[in-house]
Amino acid sequence: MRTKIFTLGVILLFTLSFGNNVVLYASGTNHNNAVTNQQQTVSINSNEDLIVAGYDNITVLYGDGTGGFPQQNDYPKGDGQADVIAEDFNDDDYIDVAVTSYWDDVVTVCINDGFGGFSDSVNYSTGLGVTAIDSGDLNEDGFLDIITCNSEDTASITILFGDDSGGFGDRVDFFNEWVLTDIVVADFDNDTHMDVAVTQYPLQRVFVLFGDGSGSFPNYDTYNVGINPYQITWGDVNNDGSTDIIITNYDQYDVGSIKVLLNDGAGEFTSQFEYIAGLGTLGIVIDNFDDDGFLDVAVTNFIDGTLMIFINDGSGGFEILQEIFIGIMPYGLSSVDLNRDSVKDLAIAISDEDTICILLGTGAGTFISNSYQSVGATPYAIAAANVNPNTGTPMLTIDIHDKKVTISNTGDADAEQVTGQINITGGILRLIDKQEPFSSDVLSVNQELVVPLPSVFGLGSLKIDIWVEASNSKRVQKSAEGFIVFIWMVLRS
Repeated sequence: MRTKIFTLGVILLFTLSFGNNVVLYASGTNHNNAVTNQQQTVSINSNEDLIVAGYDNITVLYGDGTGGFPQQNDYPKGDGQADVIAEDFNDDDYIDVAVTSYWDDVVTVCINDGFGGFSDSVNYSTGLGVTAIDSGDLNEDGFLDIITCNSEDTASITILFGDDSGGFGDRVDFFNEWVLTDIVVADFDNDTHMDVAVTQYPLQRVFVLFGDGSGSFPNYDTYNVGINPYQITWGDVNNDGSTDIIITNYDQYDVGSIKVLLNDGAGEFTSQFEYIAGLGTLGIVIDNFDDDGFLDVAVTNFIDGTLMIFINDGSGGFEILQEIFIGIMPYGLSSVDLNRDSVKDLAIAISDEDTICILLGTGAGTFISNSYQSVGATPYAIAAANVNPNTGTPMLTIDIHDKKVTISNTGDADAEQVTGQINITGGILRLIDKQEPFSSDVLSVNQELVVPLPSVFGLGSLKIDIWVEASNSKRVQKSAEGFIVFIWMVLRS
């Protein structure tokens, strides 16, 4: 169909990617913003989110409760290999984040702003070559403390003692051992005081340090555990009421393994059991994957790019249930219910592909691939937590239609301090260069911010670029192309 339009004004034609539709728009003259529709009731957000620590940044991915992550924000950190924990450091009921940076020898503590954002951060120095992090109330003053292990320092463990504001003012360094690769906090000897276990890579040992409740660790035991212990975790794998230790043994030239150290109830680990895994066994997480009441194990194999699932036989023994390829150089992983089906899922850092892999649990102990999400450079570690439980996540979208730009909030939280701009450029000799800013204090859930397109005058092709962002939502952008003519125009539909 051919349509002729005669007008005394200037007419804009935009060709948009809406299937085969070609839509005619006329330039508007009223630049006042309008908000339409009514605010809807917002339910409390119970979706789990992911915090990914990469080489030089932190990526927070906000879950939608189906295993998807429609929005993410990035925050800077120091350089180097990283570990991450998610805890409420300042006791405000919002989850905060702490990450390590190997080359800069710091822990970056990011305080939650109440909307799931982490722009407020402070760096705290550690020993040289910080490799891993955990937390606990080590001196029993009611505040969480941070503890790290360091691989290039004779003072190879650092404690940052927490205060009532979420800060970490006092630092203690101790323990004269080299190349510690991972650290965990738990009560291993059942005396109610927090203890610490660390892996030592080159000398093939695990140290268990016993806390006295004052933040000191006067005694420790040493266990030889085989080739290159790398990561460590803990849990009661044989359901005897005591906390056991599970580690990965990394070998880049031969198959690695997991090793289980069973606790005798008094903090001694006299029984060890080894289970062969893949090439370069590295990351580890334990959880009940098949809903039988016993803790199972998932590990990444860094060299051959696979994930292995070890199912508990009910007595603390394990056998391989599943092995799947997930990507090049998988590193750390986390277990969490991402799609709210009461079954544990897995999120895995794929360090060489700058992505994370999402695997959804079946409930029988196996996992199926769901998606890959792009994150910052070289992701190493993942923590799972609900970082915005009371606020949800705003989600801004842009639409161009009928002489107007429509900004919609399709998320589950209000967008605050919304700002944006319409840029129109082009025409003969690129004489058209128009910028039109717009803003709104709040854009509520399911509301729209309608902004008329600004008037321009000229002849030739045009480009329209629009961006919008909020204080609690990342920037989104959209572009369109068209042309401007005088008097008349022929549309082909």
